[in-house]
Amino acid sequence: MSHYEERLERDLREIRTQLAGLHALIDTAIGQSTQAMLSGDRELASRTIIEDNPINRATRELDRLCHSFIVRHLPSAGVLRFISSVMRLAVALERIGDYACSVAREALLLSKQPPKTVAADIE
Repeated sequence: MSHYEERLERDLREIRTQLAGLHALIDTAIGQSTQAMLSGDRELASRTIIEDNPINRATRELDRLCHSFIVRHLPSAGVLRFISSVMRLAVALERIGDYACSVAREALLLSKQPPKTVAADIE
């Protein structure tokens, strides 16, 4: 494998790793916001809202990595489609993280736990 191919693979691996990390943060936020809504756990809801900042930072870092990759490698065909997909996916994931934050904010505003029929739908 040439030096260029090694660098390309290393950069792609870094982007995949960053994307997986962003996914893990958002998956945690969704779980926490849902749990806070169902249990009325105000502390968990507050922590979920605060933990939106690392999601935003991870999204910006992923975006930076993708743009740097394009500038550095001038990819074509499949690799360019992959990077383009990652960039669109990062925007969608960040939006989902914002929704988790909104659910946590609503959990803070609730005066009591939702009825069991509503809770089943939330789960």
